[in-house]
Amino acid sequence: MKRILILVVCAALLVISGNALAIQVLEEQKIDISKSDNVSANTQLLCIDGKKFVQTVATGYGTGAGVGVTIIQIYEAKTGNMVPVKCKEK
Repeated sequence: MKRILILVVCAALLVISGNALAIQVLEEQKIDISKSDNVSANTQLLCIDGKKFVQTVATGYGTGAGVGVTIIQIYEAKTGNMVPVKCKEK
């Protein structure tokens, strides 16, 4: 019984790792938050599995050297329904 469970878990891990997300950076922009050098932020427009996302990474804000990361999926209204924005194929 243990062998069957181990085989099932291994097979599941192989399937999951084989379906890794395809991530592509479409656009990147550096943002000046303050005049000091210890604060910076980058914004990226990402294409993840054919859908658009915006990611912002801010570092060094405040008294500590912390990092803040946000990622937001972009949606649009089509025929009265909210649907994810798809990346344009090249």
